[in-house]
Order: sequence, then C-alpha cells, then structure tokens
Amino acid sequence: MKPTVTKKAFLDFFFSDNYDKKNYGIDLVNELIKKGTITVTIEDVYKDVGYIPANICENLTKEQKQDDDLEFDPSEVTLID
Repeated sequence: MKPTVTKKAFLDFFFSDNYDKKNYGIDLVNELIKKGTITVTIEDVYKDVGYIPANICENLTKEQKQDDDLEFDPSEVTLID
C-alpha cells in the first residue's frame, strides 16, 4: 500500500521552519509584483517540495515511521484530506 500524508500534516511540515516560511512568502510577493496575480494550491506546493519525511506519513510500519532518515519523493506518497 502506498504511503499517504494528510494535507494538514504536510503543511505543518512544510511551514515548520520560519526561514522557509519567510522565503516562500517573499517568493509569492515577488511573483505577485511581476504578474499582478497568483494562484497557489496545496497541490502546487506539494509537487515542488523536495521530499516527504516518513514520520509524517500514514500507512507505514512503526519501524518506517521511526526511521529519521527515511524520505519519499512526493510522487511516492498520496496527499489526502
């Protein structure tokens, strides 16, 4: 069974670092200045993230969830509500 991650767990992970939040916000503002409008969905953010850590995923064994080095490509994990 393919690992899953909830939207909430993904967003909590993605925005857990203040530096990342600030840089993402700056990128969005710059895009808004350039184009005058922006549309960003959670799916857009998800497909552009570099990895999904196992500890935020569901449908994994206890050992997999506890493996701090285990990461997945976003294409290997299903994003769920």
